[in-house]
Amino acid sequence: MIERYKVSGTKSKRSCLSLMSELHFAYIIHSRSFTDSKILIELLSSQLGRTKVVARKPTKKNRSQFQTFQLLEVALKGTSELKTLIYCEAPPIKSARPKLQGTSLFCAMYINEILQRLLPLEEPDQMLFEAYEQALVNLATATDVSGREVALRVFELNLLSVLGYAIDFGVTSAGEPIAVDKYYTFKADIGFIEQGLRFDETSISGSILRSIEQSESVPVESLVSAKRITRAALLPLLGQRPLKSRELFK
Repeated sequence: MIERYKVSGTKSKRSCLSLMSELHFAYIIHSRSFTDSKILIELLSSQLGRTKVVARKPTKKNRSQFQTFQLLEVALKGTSELKTLIYCEAPPIKSARPKLQGTSLFCAMYINEILQRLLPLEEPDQMLFEAYEQALVNLATATDVSGREVALRVFELNLLSVLGYAIDFGVTSAGEPIAVDKYYTFKADIGFIEQGLRFDETSISGSILRSIEQSESVPVESLVSAKRITRAALLPLLGQRPLKSRELFK
């Protein structure tokens, strides 16, 4: 259990608890040193979106207060883009932190990094928050590469949708239905372009696209194509600066 974040100054524990109406569920997606005594934290909240806050540096005794991937209840103050954290505690009912280890941990760090890079500040989206929670659960429980890849592809597709770049796997860029017996290429700024019956190294079969379109997840047999598509869609949004988390997979 994470210890309650102790507010500096004269505010008492009772005054902290009086803020219950202002509490928000949130995850820490990034933190770094800000000053000698403070840290800068980026939160993902269902009600506040991606939010930057300043908090006092934890001591050695309570450094577990600010664990990444731990669900927290937080209260903030301030009206600028940089808020101040005044209350922080793991909720008593949903306090279990996903057990992310090895490659699953690297995958979760990748998700945090693309959120930090792509999600605008203070634009809350309940669907994305729930997709993030589910991705952490799926990664923590994945028993093989396919399970982790499905978790990543599903989250990437949800993020693209929230950002306004949803991929329609059922139609081409010309508005024609995807045919299962044809091949297509994907362009981030255009969509799926028909190649007809011609196949090359850039081709994606219509049957694969339709299987993704008709599924609530990403079918295992579609993972290679789905990864190629989401990478192409994310590339112009992420820019040329490399993702630090990808270095962990090498």
